Amino acid sequence: MRRSLLSPLGGLPWRVLVPTLPALVVLGVFLNYYSTFVCDDAFISFRYAEHLATGRGLEWNPGYRVEGYTNFLWVVLVAVLRAVGLAAPAAARALCWVAAGATLAVVVAAARRETDRPSWALLALAPLPVALSFSFQYWSALRLETPLFALLLLLSVYAFVVEEERHVGPRWPSALAYLALALTRPEGAVFIAVPGIYLLSRVRSVERLRLVLRERWLWLALFFGGMALYTAWRLIYFGHLLPNTYYAKVGGDGMLTKGWEYIARFVDQRPHTFFMAVGALLLGGAASRMAALLLGTLLLLGGVVFLEGGDWMREFRLLQPATPLAAAALAVSVQRWLGARRGAGSDGGRLAPVAGMLLLCAYAQGNTGTPLAEWPAAWRLQVRDPLINLEGELTMVSAEAGAWLRDRARPTDLVAVNHAGALPFYSGLPTLDMAALNDLHIARLPGARHAKWDPAYVLGRKPAYVVLNTRTAPAHGGYVPGYWEGETALFEHPDFRRHYVALPKVWSWRHRSLDTRAYGHGTAWIVIFRRVERRPGR
Repeated sequence: MRRSLLSPLGGLPWRVLVPTLPALVVLGVFLNYYSTFVCDDAFISFRYAEHLATGRGLEWNPGYRVEGYTNFLWVVLVAVLRAVGLAAPAAARALCWVAAGATLAVVVAAARRETDRPSWALLALAPLPVALSFSFQYWSALRLETPLFALLLLLSVYAFVVEEERHVGPRWPSALAYLALALTRPEGAVFIAVPGIYLLSRVRSVERLRLVLRERWLWLALFFGGMALYTAWRLIYFGHLLPNTYYAKVGGDGMLTKGWEYIARFVDQRPHTFFMAVGALLLGGAASRMAALLLGTLLLLGGVVFLEGGDWMREFRLLQPATPLAAAALAVSVQRWLGARRGAGSDGGRLAPVAGMLLLCAYAQGNTGTPLAEWPAAWRLQVRDPLINLEGELTMVSAEAGAWLRDRARPTDLVAVNHAGALPFYSGLPTLDMAALNDLHIARLPGARHAKWDPAYVLGRKPAYVVLNTRTAPAHGGYVPGYWEGETALFEHPDFRRHYVALPKVWSWRHRSLDTRAYGHGTAWIVIFRRVERRPGR
């Protein structure tokens, strides 16, 4: 008996939620452990959400419209919660936790659909590899759209398969899930190709094509119509067809090489996701519509990341959805295989739950990145220090520096920064993003991500304050360049030396490697320079 999509997650709520509870508890413990973590880039989305919620619209500075985010739906959701009184960072944390927990439930729901007599033990084990995956924990804590993207990617496949397997009922809800996926991150639009290829594979004649179009015309209209409307709005509102982040990040040589190296590192450092996908295939996952589409989505995800060239962020942010997809495919394949063995009257099926438990527990144990020595602290509901956060203590210290500037600067003072996250958010001041994401001019310069800068342009804007970073402790107001080439080029420009002086107040922040064997701490300092007018020759 196939369950309707209209029933929550493909079955009675308790039949999904009860098997999900162990994994939810585990995930909740570790999300609490990393609850203070937030990456600096998340505050870019928060700034846009804050402006949207307070009636200013999606603008970076007053009157300056630039699409410096790549997560439209995430910004809107944070703005909605902000409008009802929840601070943007807290709103993002709540959304991350809900999305991460819902992902576990969808894994269980997908596995339940494969047989009328599922193994409850295996259902409870199915989401544990996801809950114990350090990549999943880590990126579900950092308050970016990553867990929402992973949820929607999994949910889109699940909803589409449910529509295909039932004989009556609407065949359009999955289009909304795929549309939400595309609005969460631009590359999300590509994944409509997976169900598209599946539908085309069913076409053997013109009559069959007509039947597919009759069944799926509303599905096609919702997705492509929604994308057309969103693209038209973006073009009218921002004046550009593509987001500014595209221009800021794309460029330079060796993108494909970087993409391949990114995927190779993921398989090397987190091999269990790869083994789960292979296990799903070996158990006949290709014979299951659900498993086949999950694996196809996983393959396309790898292709997209390969073409994008990966990214610089730790713990494989772009491949975080791979673990839920692989875990769901394996869980579906195991349930299908177990059901087939039972149907054949084989005693071998009795061994499947035991074998599955051992394999999945071994995977979960090996894939967690939280050192075992820290587990007692996590289970005592303690909170970890932020040193292994993406930028260590940077966001905390930048918030202090931003508040310090807010209390001393004039509301119209322009601030030039490299880290355009927490400091601009907490200062509330007009900000020039020297690293390109939120600046139309710098984003369109030649070069790759973090390799675009223009000191003459920055100085021509005459910012009242310039925020620079250094890895050498400033002594007696001194500043030692070398943190980022763009900052170094600015500091060494003659006009900067003439018009800017370092303020005595500095902030230090620490950072620690994710490698648990490396206990040394790197330290950096934030130095703020104030513009002073000097007459020529002085």
